[in-house]
Amino acid sequence: MASYTLIIDHDIRFDQWGWKEPYEKAVKASLEALGLKVLQIISKPSSSGRGLHYWIHVESPKQLSDEEINMLQFIAGDDRVRVQINQLRIARGVRKFWNKCFDHVIHTRPIDEKCKLCKLRKTILKMAKEEGLLAEGVQL
Repeated sequence: MASYTLIIDHDIRFDQWGWKEPYEKAVKASLEALGLKVLQIISKPSSSGRGLHYWIHVESPKQLSDEEINMLQFIAGDDRVRVQINQLRIARGVRKFWNKCFDHVIHTRPIDEKCKLCKLRKTILKMAKEEGLLAEGVQL
């Protein structure tokens, strides 16, 4: 059995609504339905206090690719922008550090002129377009 840690980033505190236990049950059932054994689920509020971070420790009967791990994190409710950025890192060959969990807000909408001119944003969007992963409606 191969062991993995799935990292899940939620931008809301659904635990404050009493949804933590049902969420964890649903995620565990989903992962087990896919053939994984869930060993432990750990959560903590993000450093800003506005979201939740999860670490889900699993075992798999087979080796999982980085793409499969990213897919499992998406299925478990990971932030869709983080999933897309991770997919870009994987596609570009970043193997060791592709699975990062952000602890602070990267950007909020609406995007002002300064952000539209940002080199990092342009680079990420260019990479996404080249890989065919540009989210629908996003302008370069």
